[in-house]
Amino acid sequence: MNESVDSKLMEVAARIRELREISGMSVAEAAVLTEVSEDQYRSYEEGREDLPFTFIHKCTRAFGVELSAITEGHSTKLSSYTVTRSGKGQVTAEEQGILIKNLAPMFKNKLAEPYWVRHEYSAEQQ
Repeated sequence: MNESVDSKLMEVAARIRELREISGMSVAEAAVLTEVSEDQYRSYEEGREDLPFTFIHKCTRAFGVELSAITEGHSTKLSSYTVTRSGKGQVTAEEQGILIKNLAPMFKNKLAEPYWVRHEYSAEQQ
């Protein structure tokens, strides 16, 4: 796979893991609901294997979300809040020494954009 496809696979796998955790399900419970073995479920959730559409569809039913919530990271039904885990967030800029993450990319009616920024100190730049 190319880098772009690998990146998309990892994003979708991370969303599935996040939805399972938010739902309070164990891997074993999610595996039963998606009709795969625990080992296969872990492999999908860790992004080690391509995700079949049937598995993604079963995840939508198991977690009670729309397909777009898993494939694209947004839902037309979400209107009150989003969850951004510690150290996570949508990367909006990344280059040598700088990392910027949007902490609420899907939050509706926000007054400001909350960002997390890491900028490495360099005496040369001062």
